[in-house]
Amino acid sequence: MQKNEKSRVYAIVDASDERAVQALKIALCPYFPKYRKGKTVVIGGVTEVLFVEFRKREEPIFDIMKNLADRYNFYPFYVVEEHKENAPKKDKYGNKLQYFVVDAAMADVKVPAESFDEWLAAFRAEAKKIHRENSVFLKMHVYYREEDGSAHVLLGNTENTNRQAPKEEVILGENGWKEAVEKMAEALGMEMTFKKIRYKYL
Repeated sequence: MQKNEKSRVYAIVDASDERAVQALKIALCPYFPKYRKGKTVVIGGVTEVLFVEFRKREEPIFDIMKNLADRYNFYPFYVVEEHKENAPKKDKYGNKLQYFVVDAAMADVKVPAESFDEWLAAFRAEAKKIHRENSVFLKMHVYYREEDGSAHVLLGNTENTNRQAPKEEVILGENGWKEAVEKMAEALGMEMTFKKIRYKYL
């Protein structure tokens, strides 16, 4: 992904349907996106995803992405904006938006390509242990960089802790999440950087 952290906006998109992914890429051509194949890992399994970074954003990109997600039934589908600690009610076009500012942890971890799947399995095993012992659910988004033999990791405190409420009353974030991530990092030998992100899920 781009090194310009201050303007870094990307989506994490379900990549299980190749035809839908190709349609997405055609629709996004005007925005000069950069793509990385990745995975979303939880205690229940691993989902193939695509990281999509937008390098041209003059138009209401979130609305465009939402329409594409609805059209092609992408799930999961997230939009992340790093280094943002406020949640605007509307975009510059006056469209109402639903953002959440959440805690996130990121890392770049050296992992040999041949050991990547084994490393993902180790994360899942530790995530299951943490869920059993601390009742905290960890979700990792990750892509592998062949060019430097490292995995780029994003964990966000994005669990909806108000599941029974109407959709407009969503509350994201679990108590004890940071401590759970630190426990995970120690077990897997990762050095995490904590930051705020502006987060939108569809």
